[in-house]
Amino acid sequence: MKLTNGNYLPIAQLEFLNYIKRNNDSAISMTLKNAAGKEYVQDQNTEQVYEMVWPYTKTVHGVTKGGDGFGNIVTGWEYNETPVQEPVSETFTPSTDEQAQLQALHDQVELGKHSDDVIIAYITDTHFDSYATPASARVLHSMQLMSWYAKTYPVDLVVHGGDVNDGVKDKNLSRIDVEQAVDAIKTSHRPYIILQGNHDDNSGYVRDMAGYQENQLLTNSEAWNLRNSPVLKRATGTDNPNNAVFGTYDIPNSKITVVVLDGFDQPDVAPTGSDGGMHWKSFRHGYNRYSPKQVSWLKGTLNTMPRDRKVLFINHIALNGVPIGVENSGWNILGADNNDKYKSGLFEYNAGVDKSDVSNSREIYDTITTFQSQTGNVIGYVSGHTHADNNAYSGGVQFITQTAGIADRGGDRGTDKSIPSSSLYGIDNNAWTILRISKQAGTVDQFRFGWQNSQSFKSHWNF
Repeated sequence: MKLTNGNYLPIAQLEFLNYIKRNNDSAISMTLKNAAGKEYVQDQNTEQVYEMVWPYTKTVHGVTKGGDGFGNIVTGWEYNETPVQEPVSETFTPSTDEQAQLQALHDQVELGKHSDDVIIAYITDTHFDSYATPASARVLHSMQLMSWYAKTYPVDLVVHGGDVNDGVKDKNLSRIDVEQAVDAIKTSHRPYIILQGNHDDNSGYVRDMAGYQENQLLTNSEAWNLRNSPVLKRATGTDNPNNAVFGTYDIPNSKITVVVLDGFDQPDVAPTGSDGGMHWKSFRHGYNRYSPKQVSWLKGTLNTMPRDRKVLFINHIALNGVPIGVENSGWNILGADNNDKYKSGLFEYNAGVDKSDVSNSREIYDTITTFQSQTGNVIGYVSGHTHADNNAYSGGVQFITQTAGIADRGGDRGTDKSIPSSSLYGIDNNAWTILRISKQAGTVDQFRFGWQNSQSFKSHWNF
């Protein structure tokens, strides 16, 4: 359909709409059936594959299978802002004010630094999307700021903790967003590792918006080719049948090994149910899983780890096994009103849906804490996913979650994630971290560029 302004609006074929309606347990099928009490589509244009390419249009009449309405994702403080397309460039240069703030961060990192300290630049949950909201477009600038810091100052490794993109577009558009975000990380010209999150493969889009169309899914193999981290010694072949992102990296000129885990390790589409077909639980998005191969790989890797090496674990998602709300030994509760939501969000919906997956997560926890009790060589475990700064000491291991890099996506900044400057251009729009690890002193120091939760951001721990 050609619009009066000369643009084109994609219209799906009727067969596509019938296909959606036939998939009775998909979120969009429920929407089509329940929007007006009808068994047919009244306004097909709100259900298009390309729906998310239009700014401010993430609305689908009803509710999803998971019980959350899509709704308008533009927050109050963004209404007067406009999505700005900022190309990734090797010649990217921060503003004068930004350079002063980055220099101040570097000065903090240098203070008390040992000559053999390892420096890691870390960001997670950027949910980059070129059009969804002003903040989802602006977060590309934040990634470029971190890369500029890593290129300008001594940094040993750049890590993206997963959910690089938002995963709410079709395959081709998702690929474009991922490529831009990865290019932003690559401009650091440092070794980099990009983890697998639950949004990265756009399976939530295929499940909730595209009527289970498998040809719209960005597969793990395709995603790895886009996010390929050359320095990661990734498990392959029969040790990694799902093309998951887990492996190790020995940081040069140090005795520190980074162990990367993948908490969403399953086939791209896993048939479920007695009919062997695709259902709600068939898709990776929203379900924390570890394949038996990954569990076996982790045990073997730790059993053969040289005893003079210290190990930092990084995953997109936290582990089952860490107490919640236990003073001085578990995750802080971020307010009584969201207690239950926070508990389920730590490792997705498994606690009430799939006990076996919770058991696999617990086995990873038991493996790491057993390794710690035997060797004392665990530096810590760092994850994202909850969009909240938090910390817990459990099983002799320091567990950390980091807030989201995107400024408008809930978490511990509140529903609207309001930022003090009420603008996309202040420092608090950013949220990424420099970790300084000293094997000599047995310490980790965290330095945040941008917003942090002052009550639960852990700036220092011993290992």
